[in-house]
Amino acid sequence: MMLWFKPYAVFLGVCLSTLFAVQSAWAEEAIPLGDGSHFIVDEYLIQTIKDTGEVKLLVKGKPDFQPENFGPIPADFFARKLESLCENLVNNSWDQLKAQKIGKIRIRWDFTPATRPEGLSNDVKWSRFHEVDFALNDDQQCISMPLSVAQDNLTPKTPSGVGATLRYVEEGDQWGELQLVYALGNVEQMANVKFMNSAAMELCLIHGNSILEQRFKYYNQYETATVAIQFEHKNKQRVSIERFIFPVVDKKCETGLSDMLKTLILETANATN
Repeated sequence: MMLWFKPYAVFLGVCLSTLFAVQSAWAEEAIPLGDGSHFIVDEYLIQTIKDTGEVKLLVKGKPDFQPENFGPIPADFFARKLESLCENLVNNSWDQLKAQKIGKIRIRWDFTPATRPEGLSNDVKWSRFHEVDFALNDDQQCISMPLSVAQDNLTPKTPSGVGATLRYVEEGDQWGELQLVYALGNVEQMANVKFMNSAAMELCLIHGNSILEQRFKYYNQYETATVAIQFEHKNKQRVSIERFIFPVVDKKCETGLSDMLKTLILETANATN
């Protein structure tokens, strides 16, 4: 069986196994990412998860630029940059993706960072990789699925019942700002500022503190002063945005809530996810 993916002329040969080895017919094709940089494709792999039957397309390659000039960067920070690659595949190969029942696209690039770990011998080859996941919906959209939190916890249960789904984990516009962007299903909720503020507090405790822990442990080159919780609701006419900012105190999101309320929020999330 052969698949044809446009516009980049790549044949996908499918083997009947759990992991489908797929080799690119043309090595090192450069796919533009919209900002002057490119993703150099090495191969495509179709993967099937035995337990769930979920089918995922893995696009493997390398960047034509240095992603990490000054130290490790979380892979999720590149989600918006790689979204255009996912959209290219969807826009030009939707029928082929659906024929193979592919529900997710994972993009992985391998690279040699500009800096090496202190004390690592020069004889040791040093490399890193980033992976970014996108779910495909029936509207032919690529939906970012941050890997900074568990994939079954992107829409955590909260006492407020806000039903917001984490879409991006990224640097904010201000110095030292970590930004978490959530998709909101019900735009009418934005009319209640008090409700949205409470929901932002909950998400800062549930997701924000977990991501901050990773940030301080693995990405200590970042100065982190605030966490911005941003809610977005999109339709064909407009994008509605509501934003709340919390200071970071003792490496955690400071919401001003009592310990009792913090415990209630975390217990609600843990009991239902």
